[in-house]
Amino acid sequence: MDFWFSIGINVTFITGLSFSLGLYVDDNGNLDTQITYSAPWIDETKHFGAFDAAAGLTFQFTDRDTVYDLYGSSTIIGASGGPGWYIGGDIITFDEIYDDPEINGFQFNLGVGVGFDSHIVKTKTEQVTFKYIAGQMQNKPYLYIGH
Repeated sequence: MDFWFSIGINVTFITGLSFSLGLYVDDNGNLDTQITYSAPWIDETKHFGAFDAAAGLTFQFTDRDTVYDLYGSSTIIGASGGPGWYIGGDIITFDEIYDDPEINGFQFNLGVGVGFDSHIVKTKTEQVTFKYIAGQMQNKPYLYIGH
């Protein structure tokens, strides 16, 4: 089983984007830093929902054996919202959503934000290292606003 917490942002108005940077730990003692993102113009990720904007912490639990099994695509389905404070919850599947998916985990979000959102989000997760950041700044500069 994996556990992680991350700091992230999301903005949704029918379609949206989300980015989070997190510290991942599994019950084998592995520790990893990863980025999870979703935006319509990046790596076939998708983000559909209602209306909200938020920033905060996410706590996730999955049935993956190691933190390295989190790399790649996942689908998150849930709801979140608040009038200044913000809370949400999601289920997670690592299967294609149309292939009779199995629920592989869940996550909770706490933070600040406005609006209400029920959403389905296809994300991608990758390992983050200093080498990764330097390479991505060259290959995907739109991930690094201000650089």
